[in-house]
This record gives sequence, C-alpha cells and structure tokens, in this order.
Amino acid sequence: MVAGSFSKETVGEYLKRERESRRVTLEEISRSTRINRPYLEALERNDFRFFPRPDYIQGFLRGYARHIGLDPGEVLKRYEFQQDLARLKGNFHQLPLFSTPGEAAQAEEANRLESPQASSRKGRFSISRSILIQVILLLAALSVSFYLYLAIKKLDSGSQSSSSVQGISSSQSAKK
Repeated sequence: MVAGSFSKETVGEYLKRERESRRVTLEEISRSTRINRPYLEALERNDFRFFPRPDYIQGFLRGYARHIGLDPGEVLKRYEFQQDLARLKGNFHQLPLFSTPGEAAQAEEANRLESPQASSRKGRFSISRSILIQVILLLAALSVSFYLYLAIKKLDSGSQSSSSVQGISSSQSAKK
C-alpha cells in the first residue's frame, strides 16, 4: 500500500461521508448488520479503543462497508494504513532543533527515568569501551617502544662490534 493512495481522510470520516452520500442512516446499518449503533458511531469517530476486542473492528468494518456498497477490502486497507500511521506516530519523538540548557537537562532526566536499565547498560558499555580503547592504545605504544628499543640496541651493538673490529685491525696494522 502506497502512502499517497489515501487522502488524509480517516476510515471513520470516509465511511461517514460515503454513508451520508448514499443517504443511509446508522439505524438501517445497525438493523441489517446486527451491529449495535454505539459500535457504528465509534467506527465513524475512529474510536477503536471503544471495542472490547480489536478483532471485532475488522468484522464490523466489513459489514458496514458491504451494507453501504463499498469494497470491504479497500476499507480494511484504509484501516490498516491508518493503524500503521498511528503506530509510527506513537513511536516518533521529535527532537528540538535548539534547546536551552534547562530543556536539555529535562530531556536527559526524562530519558534516564524512561528506561533505567537501558541507560545503565549503555553507561557500563560506554565505560568499558573507553577503557578497552585506552588499553589497546597503551599496548600499541608499548609495542612500538619495545621495537624501537630493540632496533636501537641492535644498531648500538653492531656499531660497537665494528668499532672494536676497526680498533683491532688498526692495532694489528700498527704492530706490523
């Protein structure tokens, strides 16, 4: 289902508009479908919390749509699309572009209170990650230092042995 295929009209508004254009009353729908009027009114108000079980909503929508001559599949697609949008809106939290220090502190406090376990896990993980990075850097620095120490020691021992060889050869040539 593509987001652009439906207007901003809700399922309830769509049903009510179609019912009124066909000049059908809620009482007529209630009699023929055996759906009590309060449930039909709740459908038109988009008050889906009114229903005792969410499973009933789709059946009521199908019966309502059939009675006024609409495609039940189309009505159910509109309902599902509307429910998906509601879920997305419920999970969406707009972050402010600009915040004052007081607002930032309030937002941080709200996040901390919202899920203390997640923030404590996140805090522990952040600390252990930073310690791990520091240990790795320290080991790398020690490894480079040790390598340079061995390289310099090897160069020094090589220059000492060559100077001692030169010293021996010069002392031998002086004896001759």
